[in-house]
Amino acid sequence: MSFFLIGCFVLIPNITIRSLKLTTTSNSSIKTDTECTYYNPTPTGLVNFFNYVLDILSGTGMLEFSYLFYGFYESGEVDLVKKISYNIPVSYLVTCLCYMMFCIIWIVLRSGSGFKALVLIGGESLTHYGSLVFSAWDFRLKSEKFIKLKQKTIRFEFQMELEEAEAHRAAVHRTMSENARLYSYRVALNLVVIACIIGAFYCIYLATQESQRLQNEQDFVTKTSFLLGLLIEYLPSVVITAANFVVPMICDFVMRFEAYTLSMQIKVILFRAVFLRFAGLGVLLFSLWTQITCGGDITATDCKACEYNYGQYPCWETRIGQEMYKLMIFDLLTITLVTLLVEFPRRMLVDFCSWKLVQLWGYQQFLVPQNILQLIYGQTVVWIGVFFCPLLPLLNTIKFILVFYCKKMTLFRNCRPAEKTFRSARSNFFFRIILLIGLFVSCVPLGYSVAKIQPSKGCGPFRSLSRIWDVVPNSVAELPITTQQFLYFLGSQAFAVPLFLLCW
Repeated sequence: MSFFLIGCFVLIPNITIRSLKLTTTSNSSIKTDTECTYYNPTPTGLVNFFNYVLDILSGTGMLEFSYLFYGFYESGEVDLVKKISYNIPVSYLVTCLCYMMFCIIWIVLRSGSGFKALVLIGGESLTHYGSLVFSAWDFRLKSEKFIKLKQKTIRFEFQMELEEAEAHRAAVHRTMSENARLYSYRVALNLVVIACIIGAFYCIYLATQESQRLQNEQDFVTKTSFLLGLLIEYLPSVVITAANFVVPMICDFVMRFEAYTLSMQIKVILFRAVFLRFAGLGVLLFSLWTQITCGGDITATDCKACEYNYGQYPCWETRIGQEMYKLMIFDLLTITLVTLLVEFPRRMLVDFCSWKLVQLWGYQQFLVPQNILQLIYGQTVVWIGVFFCPLLPLLNTIKFILVFYCKKMTLFRNCRPAEKTFRSARSNFFFRIILLIGLFVSCVPLGYSVAKIQPSKGCGPFRSLSRIWDVVPNSVAELPITTQQFLYFLGSQAFAVPLFLLCW
């Protein structure tokens, strides 16, 4: 659906305009400085074969100035017939906003149905216990493998209920000194976790700064080898992925000493993982925008001429799109390599090695919550980058199809069921809320880019405007009065609040 919107209103019109060589006209009265309008990323001269591979993996070279990224799209209006024109900047912005609005409405609708199911299940322990006793078993199961799995799931549910009941009884009889000692112990362990997360953020910030600096040093780029150049391009992605792998392992180890119940352990683990992934993206974007806007000081030496750092980022929107593109590619490569180089060899080792230590190690566990968070993280990357890389939803769809079959293969061939299952009826609503949070997190950088930062003057549909959002009031002012009043009503609280209540 997302690519259908972008393809119909952004991609096909721009392909048609370039194919027919139609003339575009701009209604903007803003004068563009010739010093800031030069942008030509097309490589010249002989290009090494490895450079083509690097361009495909990083979105540079031949891909940078293509329909894949923001900087290639036309600016202005195209006259189709008499008194009818096609406004490219308006269609570009409105299409992206409609895509985001469509996602919000869809997730709210699905979250509403999940909330109703959660209410029907009930939150009382006795209610859930009765549900487990009388209606948990599925009488359609015939395979011994799935019967054992269902038995294990129900047994784990009973274990969680009994453990929570025991924890409540213990909490009632706990003395004040015991409570103080327990909470102080948890505070100390949480400080360790916070320190690890802050350290991960600092590493992401430094990696982004260093990667951008080395990419902008032309002499260094031309003298580096293929592998070193690839490492420079993917340095932020590598650090983010490493942080998402190492920090949760530390959190899991710390969790053993925090004395939480099984259900509380799952909630805390997921909360920390969600915060780390979303905040990691935020640190990456903050580092980029600090360099693009010179720390918000447009009077600085690098930003004084063009109101943004034109020297390093002649088309900063494309650079952000490239970072999101690399995050998506690296996520796919990571999933594939982990399957081929970690999970499959582990299964072969367990099958053909009779050592007790190896057999105790066993197959890889398939953790459903972590895999769902990985999908939500990938979708959040797409939401952040869709404005700067319009074809990212299409590429992400292909990626999700590949990931599905990769996960299906590793699930049935390389993995065993998780020792700790999650309550699907209660967790579905929780994961949709996380997905909604990811959408709102992605709207923050998009809104900041549209409303605050000077668009690049040498590329993209908004090159002649002082702010991207200026295209909306300028276009609305040209409409009839009745149409203007209707659009103002759609953007008011009188329309938005009843709409969300109706969706809920």
